[in-house]
Amino acid sequence: MVFGQVVIGPPGSGKTTYCNGMSQFLSLVGRYLVVLLLLQSSPALSIPSFHFTDRERWKVTVVNLDPANDALPYECAVNIEDLIKLSDVMAEHSLGPNGGLVYCMDYLEKNIDWLEEKLKPLIEDHYLLFDFPGQVELFFLHSNARNTINKLIKKLNLRLTAVHLIDAHLCCDPGKYVSALLLSLSTMLHLELPHINVLSKIDLIENYGNLAFNLNFYTDVEDLSYLQQHLDQDPRSAKYRKLTKELCNVIDDFSLVNFTTLDIQDKESVGNLVKLIDKSNGYIFSSIDSSVVEFSKIAAAPLDWDYYRYPLFGHLPPNSGRAAHSPSRSPPRPPVVSLRHRARSSPSPSPSPPGRARGELPRGHPSMDGANDPTPSSKLHTRLRLWEFPDRYVFEPTDGLADLYLSVSRSDDSMNLVEELPPRGSSTNPKCQTVYGVIGLLKLAAGSYFLVITDRDCVGSYLEHAIFKVTGLKVLPCSNSDSTSVEQSKMEKEFSELLHAAEKTIGLYFSYDINLTLNLQRLHDLGGEFKSLPLWGQAEPRFLWNSYLLEPLIENKLDQYLLPVIQGSFQNIHAEVGSEKVNVTLIARRCTRRIGTRMWRRGADAEGYAANFVESEQIMESKGFTASYVQVRGSMPFLWEQIVDLTYKPSFDIVRQEEAPRILERHFHDLQKKYGAVLAVDLVNTHGGEGRLHDRYAKSIVPILSEDVRYVHFDFHRICGHIHFERLSQLYDQIEDYLKKQRYFLLNEKGEKIEEQTGTVRTNCVDCLDRTNVTQSMIGGKILESQLQQIGVLGANDTISKYPPFDAKYKVLWANHGDSISTQYSGTPALKGDFVRYGKRTTQGILNDLWNSLARYYLNNFADGTKQDAMDLLQGHYITSVSRGMEGPSKAGFLEHYASFRLAFALVMGALMLMTMSLRQARNDARHLVLSLLWAGLCVGITYFVRGNGRMFTNRPRFYQSRH
Repeated sequence: MVFGQVVIGPPGSGKTTYCNGMSQFLSLVGRYLVVLLLLQSSPALSIPSFHFTDRERWKVTVVNLDPANDALPYECAVNIEDLIKLSDVMAEHSLGPNGGLVYCMDYLEKNIDWLEEKLKPLIEDHYLLFDFPGQVELFFLHSNARNTINKLIKKLNLRLTAVHLIDAHLCCDPGKYVSALLLSLSTMLHLELPHINVLSKIDLIENYGNLAFNLNFYTDVEDLSYLQQHLDQDPRSAKYRKLTKELCNVIDDFSLVNFTTLDIQDKESVGNLVKLIDKSNGYIFSSIDSSVVEFSKIAAAPLDWDYYRYPLFGHLPPNSGRAAHSPSRSPPRPPVVSLRHRARSSPSPSPSPPGRARGELPRGHPSMDGANDPTPSSKLHTRLRLWEFPDRYVFEPTDGLADLYLSVSRSDDSMNLVEELPPRGSSTNPKCQTVYGVIGLLKLAAGSYFLVITDRDCVGSYLEHAIFKVTGLKVLPCSNSDSTSVEQSKMEKEFSELLHAAEKTIGLYFSYDINLTLNLQRLHDLGGEFKSLPLWGQAEPRFLWNSYLLEPLIENKLDQYLLPVIQGSFQNIHAEVGSEKVNVTLIARRCTRRIGTRMWRRGADAEGYAANFVESEQIMESKGFTASYVQVRGSMPFLWEQIVDLTYKPSFDIVRQEEAPRILERHFHDLQKKYGAVLAVDLVNTHGGEGRLHDRYAKSIVPILSEDVRYVHFDFHRICGHIHFERLSQLYDQIEDYLKKQRYFLLNEKGEKIEEQTGTVRTNCVDCLDRTNVTQSMIGGKILESQLQQIGVLGANDTISKYPPFDAKYKVLWANHGDSISTQYSGTPALKGDFVRYGKRTTQGILNDLWNSLARYYLNNFADGTKQDAMDLLQGHYITSVSRGMEGPSKAGFLEHYASFRLAFALVMGALMLMTMSLRQARNDARHLVLSLLWAGLCVGITYFVRGNGRMFTNRPRFYQSRH
């Protein structure tokens, strides 16, 4: 049998240079010595005896099958120009270069006998290099080249490996890199040969600029979602975002493509590639006298066979590059052809996150050693294949981190790790899809439900670790209704409908590598023992959105599946201030203690947990420095509510006023423990219903006011109105001394702490959305200017407004931040967003506010009740397990049960129509006048009843209990 390589790749990838260099290298090392020394006795192969060939030396021969290659730097044994010339084809048939090459390949296939005759004298003692044309269509679209190769393999008993060259500079452009991956995948599937993808000219890659990620990211091709953010920054690529995402999913789903690197002038680089090729085509076994079956069994051995354990180059001729192949070096990666599907016996290490090499600490954060690099045993699975069998769900890790599968019973939700998939019969055809993590398990009496992530987007990085946004959720039912009572099962089935609302949950973010629930300062101050815990063990319980759902997985010690998720927002910008690059990241973390919708979660509960409590952290990176500033927002922390009743602005009700000081003190005590000093900024009006809330807040906070707890009231609407938001400078003048005193967190280039934030600002209005976001963006801007001045990016009196491109991006950053928080709480983007976004009020912004106000009215009255129930169910605020001793929601009365705004509206419209018809007939018959008055009275009566009993006609939470 004869061995060789099929060298392919797009034009300019270096195929001809490769053939020239490879032929010289192989001729230098001598194939007889390689075979002889490779097959020395080895216990790893467990083969009793060997038969060595009598060949003295393999000769390397190049076969040029590129009719367009008319300037060969090497001597070839076979040249296609002896059969057909491209120039003659183009002239005779009036074809262009591409069409001419297709014609030449077709002509070669039809005259394969000519090539066979040329090769037969060489098959006894030659190693073949086939140099093919650079027209990529020949290898993933047309079948001529493939047919030619297959015929040669069958007739001449060849063992060939496809070596696909890709120019390494394509890695510098995310769009071109994705194109190269698609080309590589298509070629692999089309040719059906042992295949190795090579990034050629790796020595020149630095000439094209810095890579967005570490080189390992481009060679391993583990997770293309990391590229999404960089593709979005290119206007040409951003508009094809969905298409690119789907193409990346195709590449990920096949999990076939990865690369090795090549510098053709470096002996070690070429030698490593030769070893990969020899493994893939079986050359290293060519001297074993065994049957084809025995040969295939040996070739299927585990891929961790270390080529360096044999002294391959111990007896090479002088000047053969022996020193370049020291046995002390680590072995190369296995061939691409079977790496992903044969990794069970020797799982490969998990890929490093983009931006750093394996084992390398995040740049600029040496003092966080261990905080962000979990051990392989606790590394979270980044990609799973979900198999839906009739009796179980099976999660198969496809990231090479483990050889065990997670099996979940569909009858009793029991979980265990298994070594293989269940057997599949002819009648068993399980559904299969890719998922990116397990949110958790929700246990109800009538069944349990698994929540999994079916889609995600990479939205940026935090401390050099990728951050993902959940864009697809799926609920997997595990029914065990046979074990429950009929009444209980009926109740649980009604609850299960809420899970459809749960699948639409927005604003969920996660990372496989970093703890998103902790701000930068707390993450920096963690002790070594705490950093060694898995991510879920490090999480701040207040901000861990799926804390309740993770409990069953924690009980089963499934650390690699325990994915911490936060709800909030993650936004970042990259811009320049003068000559310096500045990155700003804005993270929102929503507290889950009193999570809910705008009208159904107001004020605080008896434990002091406030509604719509969100921690906003602004992180700045520039010149090697990293700074962070944290501020919070939350509803006024005492018992009050505003129940929807179909009016545009329902009345405010303060509940148990005597308890307000105690609850408020508890709330601020908790803030002090976590953030230090607290400055409470109250933005509500001083008149009307808001005025009553302000009075209660101001009176209740007096007993706890001190140096560490301050209170400032700023009547936003009276001072700023609807358009003069620049008057917020008056508020800044009142709090400037506090901000300068409490400072911010700052790390220098060495990761050493040089500033510490010792207090925070707590801002509120009624909703803690619109006025609050405008105010927080102003505070964040002032803090950012102070940070940039301290590290020398801004002058002492400079402001970011002097740099319009950066200022514009920064305003959009805060506007998007506010919109995300507002949409989760109220269902619409934030009002007054045009000022945050553009620095002024606009006509379009005022019209948008009008529309969003109407949308809020509709959602609050007719949709948020179901949404609130779904939130409570997922957070464990309403637990339906009998063992927990929780009672079901109180049953509604007859009228409440059948009250429906849609029904009332239909009756009113029907009565109006009948009244109109009666009035038209009234001039002819007085009885119709009486009927019209009757219908009019019905309209007025229904309208009056609905208005007087508005709460019954809204979409109310079934789990909600009034505090009256």
